[in-house]
Amino acid sequence: MAKILITSVGTGEIKKDSDGEYKKTVYRIDGEEHEGTYIADILIKLKQIDNVIFIGTNKSAWDNLYLIFAEDDVEDEIYDKTHMQKLSTAGVEIDMLQHYLRNVISKNRNADSHYFILDYENKDTHNETWNNLQKLFEIRNLIKDGDEVYLDITHGFRYMPILNIFLLQFLSIYNNYNFLIKGVYYGMLSDEISEVIDFKIFFDLLKWANAINIFKRHLNADSLIGIMSENGVDSEIVKVFTQINNNLHIANLASLWQFFKNAKSKIEKIKAADNRLLSLLSDDVIGLVGRLNKTELSSFQYEISKWFCENNQYALSYLALHEAIVTKACELKYPDESSEDEELRRKVKMENIDYPYDKLFLEKRLSKRPNLDSITSIRNSIAHQLNDRKDKVNQDIERLKHFIREFQPYFEVAL
Repeated sequence: MAKILITSVGTGEIKKDSDGEYKKTVYRIDGEEHEGTYIADILIKLKQIDNVIFIGTNKSAWDNLYLIFAEDDVEDEIYDKTHMQKLSTAGVEIDMLQHYLRNVISKNRNADSHYFILDYENKDTHNETWNNLQKLFEIRNLIKDGDEVYLDITHGFRYMPILNIFLLQFLSIYNNYNFLIKGVYYGMLSDEISEVIDFKIFFDLLKWANAINIFKRHLNADSLIGIMSENGVDSEIVKVFTQINNNLHIANLASLWQFFKNAKSKIEKIKAADNRLLSLLSDDVIGLVGRLNKTELSSFQYEISKWFCENNQYALSYLALHEAIVTKACELKYPDESSEDEELRRKVKMENIDYPYDKLFLEKRLSKRPNLDSITSIRNSIAHQLNDRKDKVNQDIERLKHFIREFQPYFEVAL
C-alpha cells in the first residue's frame, strides 16, 4: 500500500521583472499550522507521501519547484539547466522533469515522483480538455488497489482543478479500482493564516449516495457494507445489512420476509449514528425497509414482486409474484394451516381456483388447451431456463406489469 499525492503546479506569484515563485505562508491543515512555500511540500512531509504526481503546463513554475525541493543542494550549473521557464520557447519536457526534479525529491523527501504536462493554448478548449483528460488517464497505471490517495488543487491553473477532481472521481469507480481517497485539499492563500479546506466530504457524500442508490434500486448492499466498515459504523448496523444482503443473494423470500419484519427497529438506529452522511441518508433506507415490512407473507411477496418489476428485474418479479399468489390462495382457502407448508402449496397449485387465478395464473389441469401465457407457464420457463419463450420477451415484460395491476385487489380482499 502506497500513499500517493496528486498535486497541481501553477505559475506562482508573477511580479514585474521576476519569474513566478510561490509565496511563503502559514497553512492551517487539520487544525495544525505549518509554515511553507508550497503546500504539496508540506503535505508530503505531513502525510508521509511515497509517490507524488505533479500536474502542470509548460508555463508552470517548475524552476521554483526545483528550488523548493532542492533546498541547500542547489548547484548553479544544474539550476541553469533546469531554469525551465527560460530554457526554450517550447517550454519544459517530461524527460527534464524526470531527470532533475525527480532526483532532488527522491533525495530530500524520500518520495518517488511522476509528471504530466498539460496543454493550455486556449484555442480549441473542447479538444484541448479532452486531450488533457486522456493524458491524465495514464495516472490509473500509477495507483494500485489499497493505495491511499490525496489530491491537492491549490495551485491549479484555470480549469485544471476541475479536471483533476473529475479524474479522481472517475478513477474511483473505473474498473473497480479499490483505493482510498484520503484528502482533497485547497489552500486559501492569505497574508496571515492560509486555511486549507478538505473537500473529501463531497467525495464521501457521492460514495454514500451511490451505495444507498444501489441498495434501493437493486437490493444489493455490497457497496453499502463496504463503506460502512470503512467509516466505523456500528457493527450491529453492518450486521443487519450483511444479513439482508446474504438473504437477497440466495433469493429466499420466506427468509427475507422474516428479516424485514425484524430489521426495521435495528435499521432505525442509523438515524442516531455518529456518521452524519449515514444519518442524512437514513430516511431512504428506512423507507424501503418499511415498504417491505409486511404482516402477511403473501403481501410481502407481492410487494417485492412490484419492487423487482419497478427496477427492471423481471425474472425475479415473476418468481415472487407466482409465490405470492400461491401463498395468498393458501392463506384464504386454508387459514388454519401454514402457507409455507410444502404439501399445502402443492395442493393449492393443483386446484382449480377462482378468477383471476384460473385465467391469469394456473391453467386448468384438465384442459386440453392450457394457457401457455399464464404466470405459471412464464415462471416455469424462467425457473427452468426453457427455450419456449425466446420470441416473447417483450410480451412477457408487458404481461408482467398487467399481472401485477390485475392481482392487486386480491391481496386486499378475500376470495
